[in-house]
Amino acid sequence: MAGLWRGVSKVARNDPSMFLAAWLVTDVLVQFLLAVFPDWTLSGGRSGPLIVALLGWAVSLVLWVRTRGTALAPGLLRWFLSSLLALWAFVTVLANVRGEPAGINALLAPILLLMLFIKPPTGRNALRAADAFAWALVAAALVSLGLEAVHLIPSWYEVGIDWEAIRLADYRAPLQVIALPTGERAAYWVPLVDVLGLDGRWAGPFVHPNIAGPVGVFLLVYGVTRTGVRRVAFAGVGALMLLLTASRSSWGAALAGLGVVAAVWWLRRPSRLRAGWRALLVALPAMLFVVVAIALNPGLTGRSEVWPVFGDLSRQAPLLGVGKQGITDAIAGGSLPSWATHAHNVAFDALVRYGILGCALVLLVLVIATTMGAQAARAGRGAAGIAIVTALIVGGLADTTIQWGFWSNTTYALMLAALISAIPPTQRESDSTPAP
Repeated sequence: MAGLWRGVSKVARNDPSMFLAAWLVTDVLVQFLLAVFPDWTLSGGRSGPLIVALLGWAVSLVLWVRTRGTALAPGLLRWFLSSLLALWAFVTVLANVRGEPAGINALLAPILLLMLFIKPPTGRNALRAADAFAWALVAAALVSLGLEAVHLIPSWYEVGIDWEAIRLADYRAPLQVIALPTGERAAYWVPLVDVLGLDGRWAGPFVHPNIAGPVGVFLLVYGVTRTGVRRVAFAGVGALMLLLTASRSSWGAALAGLGVVAAVWWLRRPSRLRAGWRALLVALPAMLFVVVAIALNPGLTGRSEVWPVFGDLSRQAPLLGVGKQGITDAIAGGSLPSWATHAHNVAFDALVRYGILGCALVLLVLVIATTMGAQAARAGRGAAGIAIVTALIVGGLADTTIQWGFWSNTTYALMLAALISAIPPTQRESDSTPAP
């Protein structure tokens, strides 16, 4: 074991992706443990997942210390990390002022941002960290699905509903789970449910189908930009997750991300068609999906009914928002249904919770990430970054897919998209390894 650690530590000195990979794999492992072994405790009543989390983060920190520093985060990456840190600070301070508790996951976010700012794994190294993250998600999804299929663990999603315990990564509170309602089979297309012996829409270790869906989007979109076995594994499992979760907003997000990958590939090849026509042809499937989805579900599964209520809430406190308590009070008062715990739009939810200031910071982070991805694609460094960001934004039009106080899988995916798109200022673009 000591020899293995010495080998890993030696590699980490020259590969700044190692500490980030350790951090991301730890986060996915803890999600899996919470879902599969929710009651696991060690001697003395200590939470098993919490101990695993602390050990994993400690390993990440040691690897970061062992990593050779080259230069601070370059160019737009510096602005992206700074904006993300400013957004985290704004959201966290506002939550504390309002008496909303912060969990360990939320408190560790600035540590990772500072680690990335001082020793950023950009470009080729970031792809290694993204691969590790994707492999961890694939393993967690497949093992969980296999255990559910043979009925060793229940087919479930969280309906407790203690969303704060989930969002704050409260490892002391096991998740309360029940089987999915069979009525969902009539409302959603879930073709593999009977084959795999599931109860309905699948959530796996990701709490809820609408949270698992964006994970599938990331795996599918990122996977098609990779090669070999990684392309097959990531994209294949991602597509499977999209079928199992039946998240229509995720289907639209996946189409948008794949469309960007296709557009970048096509626009860089010689063709008699003008660039605008090629982009339009690639965008047609996503546009057609939107038209069909709205025609089949004009109320967008209740979203069109709750959005005006959230608009009224945002006008009550336009500068700083109403926070979680404002939404909770609206649900208790009957203005919102019990399922409307967020505004089902990543920017609109920020406006309601954090006001104009918080929403502006969210938009700034997304604009910088989009700009970085577009610059990388134009420079021939691949479509992975811009495709991931586009998919997250499109998925966020009808759901709150990215969290800013505590960090979720989609927050990490956005961060990885920015890291993939960045290159050190001392590295020539011709030296960078493009993502196919």
